[in-house]
Amino acid sequence: MASVEVTPRPKRQIKKRDIKLAISGICVLLIGIFAYFYWTDRNPFQVAGNAVGPVTAPAPLFGIYGSGAMGPLRNPMGVVVTGRRVFVTDTGNHRVAVFDYDGNPLYTFGKQGNGSGQFGFPYGITVDNSGLVYVADLYNGNIQVFTQDGKFVKYLLDPKANLVKQPAGLFYDSSSNSIFVTDVALNKVMQFDLNGKKLLEMGKRGNGVGQVLSPNDVWAAGSNIIVSDTGNDRVEVFDRSGKYLGLNLGDETNLGPANSAFVNTRGVVVDGRGTLFVVSNLTDKVYAFGKDGHKPYPPFGSLGQGNDQFSLPNGAFVDNQGRLYFADTMNQRVMVYQD
Repeated sequence: MASVEVTPRPKRQIKKRDIKLAISGICVLLIGIFAYFYWTDRNPFQVAGNAVGPVTAPAPLFGIYGSGAMGPLRNPMGVVVTGRRVFVTDTGNHRVAVFDYDGNPLYTFGKQGNGSGQFGFPYGITVDNSGLVYVADLYNGNIQVFTQDGKFVKYLLDPKANLVKQPAGLFYDSSSNSIFVTDVALNKVMQFDLNGKKLLEMGKRGNGVGQVLSPNDVWAAGSNIIVSDTGNDRVEVFDRSGKYLGLNLGDETNLGPANSAFVNTRGVVVDGRGTLFVVSNLTDKVYAFGKDGHKPYPPFGSLGQGNDQFSLPNGAFVDNQGRLYFADTMNQRVMVYQD
């Protein structure tokens, strides 16, 4: 049988123009992708499910109750952590209670009264970069400054100046070396330098945009100032100049407090991922929001005494190890979670 000769097909020559067009197309695509992530403030090197926060809710670690010579906590309201020490406003005992990082009691300072070093209703608490402790006294209407061992240093504000009436939430902002204060009686949020000079004031009484009612807590993160607008059952966000940004978490329909996901908002904190945690006091839950406002997981907590439950939670804090702290007021403890 005669053989059939097969003529090989000539190889296609790739032109330089085709290569340039392909490279240009890839570059345009990459520019578009990175532009999307830039304008949406998302990280292109993280998977979608983990772009703004952890996939699962924080896990409870242990509770801090007080014991031994210190005695039990009584209606704790606020908490802050510095230098691996946990400072708690032990409100029912009119003092500040201090614990080590494992929750073991160390010492207390303060007692009932209206003089220096005394408390009527210690509430918000924060620590500046030099280690000084600031305590807001809701009933006595002042903010006192202490060393970490409990020695009274000064009042942040001159008590005679009447700059605050019922100070509640405190937050030390390291970027501006200043203290943010919420006042539940004056219905405003103020910022002071460490010498007591007022730098900024925002909010006024009401339930409209940019208005607040009995604000209980404040947290500054990046360019945002986040305010727990307690009386309006929501969280409002302002910029560093005090301008309302149009972000109103909780009031998801913008139809007023009756439509809020929260009931009596209290502590607000932002972790290292940019996740915002909001304490809903009367529903015994904590809500989490990513940078774009979405919920990375359902709210956690319910009424009860278990490690994953609360009874009228109030103040909150997150430390640089990713631990979350919640003043679990009626359970007489501070619950510690791992973020």
